[in-house]
Amino acid sequence: MAWESRPIFIYIDSRIWKEKLKGLEEVWESLTDIERKRLEEAAICLTVGAYTASESMCYDALVSVLRRIYGGQRELGYYVQQMENDSDLRDAKGAIAYFARKRNEVDHPERIADEIEAESTFTMTKRLIREIVIKKL
Repeated sequence: MAWESRPIFIYIDSRIWKEKLKGLEEVWESLTDIERKRLEEAAICLTVGAYTASESMCYDALVSVLRRIYGGQRELGYYVQQMENDSDLRDAKGAIAYFARKRNEVDHPERIADEIEAESTFTMTKRLIREIVIKKL
């Protein structure tokens, strides 16, 4: 199979994807530039239907925040265990449980996300990052 390479340009009104970031206003300035960029990229990917890419950006943003809280350069599974044992995050048990189930999928990239999964991951990522930043930073 021969691959043809050509640029693709898509214009997306920033108001559309920025709408997806609602709920993070309170903690936005507490996030690093990389964390903010990953969340913006996740929102853009979600908007254009790049669902697996959106999930990947969500995981990157979440892991970055968790590395600041718990230290080290570990993977998502390690940090999920840390969160499960963190009494400050007991209000976020639903979001933590979501990532506990999803963490194996992160380590096995054979899966392709669909719209519902990507929307769920994005929503849970926002909820968990918000909780973590408010309670831990």
